[in-house]
Amino acid sequence: MNRRTFLQGLSLVSGSSLLPLLTHCADSQAPLDDAGGAVRFAHGVASGDPLQDRVILWTRVTPEIDAPVRVRYRVATDPAMTDVHIDAQVLTDASRDYTVKVDPAGLAPGTTYYYQFVSGGARSAVGRTRTLPSGPVERLRLVSLSCARFNSGFYNVYRAVAGRADLDAVLHLGDYIYENGSAGDLGRAHDPPHELFTLADYRRRYAQYRSDLDLQE
Repeated sequence: MNRRTFLQGLSLVSGSSLLPLLTHCADSQAPLDDAGGAVRFAHGVASGDPLQDRVILWTRVTPEIDAPVRVRYRVATDPAMTDVHIDAQVLTDASRDYTVKVDPAGLAPGTTYYYQFVSGGARSAVGRTRTLPSGPVERLRLVSLSCARFNSGFYNVYRAVAGRADLDAVLHLGDYIYENGSAGDLGRAHDPPHELFTLADYRRRYAQYRSDLDLQE
């Protein structure tokens, strides 16, 4: 049983979805900036958990008003986003902290793709991702990261990793965020300043970590 099947099974047992489904819209002809208000993409984009025909894509929008936001996402084979293979829309709102997590299917195995989110006239950075290969491969090159503590270090290594085009995947081995409230020695005090206990605490801490530009890279 893979991780996705396990999480889906748990959601059926508990009666509530651990990975809430978003509302997909098939209207790919709608204007790119047709959304319910101005937003910002202040926390970058991310991808992960690749399969041979799909990969999970993530972002977070920051709206000016507290209302549901329509977000469009596109997947292409070029960084200029001209050879588009997927063009769809989803809704997000405050209940999911205005995050977007989609799992677009129908991709080719062992292929590099580029993706971008658009909403309210704002465009996210263009992300790069890759699907799993099908069958044997001649080589596999991975990089591992761990123990990244915002209030006592910087993320220049992340930027260096992002600059390499010869990596197949990045594995983060743990401590992606830290839960303590210590101030540290670099003038990068944790937000919130206390130890994390509530969902709101964790959302604030994740948002702080994701605000770092090197980490976004």
